[in-house]
Amino acid sequence: MNSETENTRKVVQAMYQAALAGDMAGATATMAEDLIVHEPLFLPWGGISHGKQAFIDLLGRIGTHLDMSSLILERLVVDGDMAVSYMSGTTHGGRHLLASERSTVRDGKIVEITVFYHDAGELVPAIA
Repeated sequence: MNSETENTRKVVQAMYQAALAGDMAGATATMAEDLIVHEPLFLPWGGISHGKQAFIDLLGRIGTHLDMSSLILERLVVDGDMAVSYMSGTTHGGRHLLASERSTVRDGKIVEITVFYHDAGELVPAIA
């Protein structure tokens, strides 16, 4: 494994460890000030968010629909400056959810996250 891949793994693992523990200061410490997050447009929180505070606000909006405490990081695949995570969890209505995120790391910070959801129908009833 090359040093870029090792660094990316370390940064992204630290972000998930902090975020899943509810430590937003720890999670955002792994992120660039100008972080960009892409969420699917069909969701009420969908679109592009810019910056750390926007990330925190986004998690608050997502948390009104998804049980954030149920999220489990199942796998993290890393190559170079990119990491792809596979997660599972449940909506507040008890529906199972699968999601993936692609994170890009530059200069030791996460600069971009793109979120993907499997079977969007599992989200729609939670937000209807």
